[in-house]
Amino acid sequence: MKKTYAVTLKAFGLIMGLGVLSLFCVGCASDNTTQTMGERLDDQVLSSQVRQSLQSDPQYKYDGVIIDTFNKVVQLSGFVDSQPQLEQASILAKKVPGVKEVKNNITIKAGKE
Repeated sequence: MKKTYAVTLKAFGLIMGLGVLSLFCVGCASDNTTQTMGERLDDQVLSSQVRQSLQSDPQYKYDGVIIDTFNKVVQLSGFVDSQPQLEQASILAKKVPGVKEVKNNITIKAGKE
């Protein structure tokens, strides 16, 4: 009787352990619409690096540009004064290590070009 109880208890413990482990793994997984904390932090760092790259450009100012990053894809939005400035923003963002793709949704200010 004691041996059967011990085997049942071990089996129950194993099942519970696997259940908890599977919940932990599912909680860390990400897809196209969610991120882990680590992925979110990585994207924040990339956004900061892209911002720094744009601010360091000696030719243009990018005060009106918003930078969002999700899964290493950088999206640029906002306003600039000219087409060359718009194109330069993409070039600078693509040069940042770790950026997988740049989506440039920047708009040229009306009447500027």
